[in-house]
Amino acid sequence: MKSELVSIIVPTHNRNNLLIRALNSIKNQTYKDFEVLVVDDIGNESTKELVSSFADERFFYMRNQECQGATYSRNIGVRESKGNYIAFLDDDDEWYEKKIELQLEKFHNDKELGLVYGKIDIIITSLNLKYETKPFKKGNIYKDLLIENYVGATIIPMLNLNLISKKECYFDTDYPAREEYDLWIRLAKSYKVDFVNTPLALSYGDFIAKRISSDIKNYENGILLLNKKYEKEIEELLSESEKLDRKILQLKFLAAQAIKVNNTKIARKKYFEVLKLKLSFKNLIFYLISFLSAKNIFLLRKYLKV
Repeated sequence: MKSELVSIIVPTHNRNNLLIRALNSIKNQTYKDFEVLVVDDIGNESTKELVSSFADERFFYMRNQECQGATYSRNIGVRESKGNYIAFLDDDDEWYEKKIELQLEKFHNDKELGLVYGKIDIIITSLNLKYETKPFKKGNIYKDLLIENYVGATIIPMLNLNLISKKECYFDTDYPAREEYDLWIRLAKSYKVDFVNTPLALSYGDFIAKRISSDIKNYENGILLLNKKYEKEIEELLSESEKLDRKILQLKFLAAQAIKVNNTKIARKKYFEVLKLKLSFKNLIFYLISFLSAKNIFLLRKYLKV
């Protein structure tokens, strides 16, 4: 395999105990030709010391002058990157050791690929519950992505800068959430997509966590921006049944986010809206299980996609 530099961008903010796990998962990659850009969103001096402690010339530290958030930090990393490929890792998640290697194999086998993603293992720590995402869309998937985010979270894709310009890789900072989904749509409009059919990353979650990224209102506003931005394309490219599916998937996404922050009341409301749009046995089940506790809903995830 031809050796090409991979730029890995890690935004962080005062979470050194988690950051060290993320950075170690990069250091342990089987593919070694990479650079790591840790972008500190006005954290403390100990984060700089932590990065320096790796004593590895592939690890670079940079610091925002004011608190701008993870999206802005990722864009700084894109701007400063020097690689042929770009990937992102959040400071509270980690990669499996063959992630880079397996994604590069896909790129080297098909020079027309702009983006390669893969499965993610998701673990709910307080419940000791683990499940994986199941990618199944590849090729020219622009229309598919107008319906649903089949690529997934920021930590999983790798972008091919041999084809894509840096300008095309910037996240839209106007989005309070779902900015990664917007980027995948934009890239899929011009470039082919593929996936590695094996888990490449481990994402940690907990239904009692109260993180800013879990604010349901942010997700709702992000969806509104997506709807407005792609209104013309949705109208022209999607059938009426596909538009309905899109609305239902958005509501189910919001319900799932509500469950993650232990708010079954909002989840129940969203599932009831789904039921009104499309009466089916499956949608009725979604609505009925929303009367359970968030913990029990998570435990049912082995059998039902919620």
